[in-house]
Amino acid sequence: MNMIMRGDGHSGVHYHDGLLHVNGMLSERFDIILTNPPFGARISRDLLISERDIERDDKKIKEYVDRYGQKYLDDQKTLEAKINQPVLDLFDTGKEFLDDENETDAKKPNKHPNPIKSTLTEVVFMERCLDLLKKGGRMGIVLPEGFLNTMDLQNAREYFEGRAKLILIASIPQDVFIAAGATVKPSLIFLKRFTEAEEINYQLITEQVTANINAKYQPQIDEIKAKYEALKNTVDSFDKSLRESKAELKKKDADKEKLKNGVIFLQEQLTKAKDELRKGKKEHDSQIKIIEERKRREIVQERKDKFDYEIPIVQANDAGVTSTGSASNKSDFPVIEQEYKQYREMCAEANNPLWLSEKIEYEYSFDNFVLKRRLKPIGTAKAKKGKSKVKVSVTTEIDFDA
Repeated sequence: MNMIMRGDGHSGVHYHDGLLHVNGMLSERFDIILTNPPFGARISRDLLISERDIERDDKKIKEYVDRYGQKYLDDQKTLEAKINQPVLDLFDTGKEFLDDENETDAKKPNKHPNPIKSTLTEVVFMERCLDLLKKGGRMGIVLPEGFLNTMDLQNAREYFEGRAKLILIASIPQDVFIAAGATVKPSLIFLKRFTEAEEINYQLITEQVTANINAKYQPQIDEIKAKYEALKNTVDSFDKSLRESKAELKKKDADKEKLKNGVIFLQEQLTKAKDELRKGKKEHDSQIKIIEERKRREIVQERKDKFDYEIPIVQANDAGVTSTGSASNKSDFPVIEQEYKQYREMCAEANNPLWLSEKIEYEYSFDNFVLKRRLKPIGTAKAKKGKSKVKVSVTTEIDFDA
């Protein structure tokens, strides 16, 4: 309502599921996202993508394609392919299974349970917002503090650490949202999605670290598997001998008594060998599981050591809001803002800017009663010392009724 009263009622306010694309809510479109997503609830797997979530109006489709290009059609095709499937299946963090390529049957053995799998709104919306950000784009998001430190969300945190850099964590008082009915302690998380170079660097580090850790533990794994294979071979050997003895027993000229005793002996040995194999299987699986978890932890830690950067954390004791929801004169954020500005400048002076500073210049034009605002054609953004350049591709359109 505030936007409409200020004459800005055509800038994309939609009554729609926030986890699905609508109009210009397309992946990798936005430079900056500021959001307070719903949290403390769960998304049901019964929430399905329906036919009504797909745009069928040819006129609107043409309008959106003219604005957003092929990307709009690609995103619509993704939705259309998943009609009647859970909305959660659109997200890595929400899927039940991790699929091998072209795998669709959840009951097939090459489908593996998703270690992240979460239906928490804060987790799924975090992924949604990162998908909407351009590479190198920034986001400020309100999240429950448990998102940062509970063991249950460890895998989810590792997933997000592999897609974005944390540039500031601000812990705020628990009573900020009490008036709205929320009792959890919140935090403000500011992050930057990886640039393309950072994505490549992170992937290379992951591959190198994974190869090193795998090589470190492979001898132990080989030894455990060899021990288990020896038990299997023993069972196969007794089983083969038993089948051969039974076949000999059926021959007319066979020494029946001797062969019967041999069959009884082999049956006893086979039973013992199978018992040992069952015990060995449990021991094998347990030891492999322990090693795989140890490998996973070491890969995560070594990757953090190699992809290392500073994460500022601040505690705001006063946030300018009382527990009743009214404004307060006490707020730590003006001081935090000044300190963080100095921190950013210090990083830039050290030739390690938190992000590239952009000087954006626009030009305006009318096209069929539509006022269009675009970046000037040769828009570039430079780091403070001018050592790198990136192309800026921001387009904003403002529509007015004729």
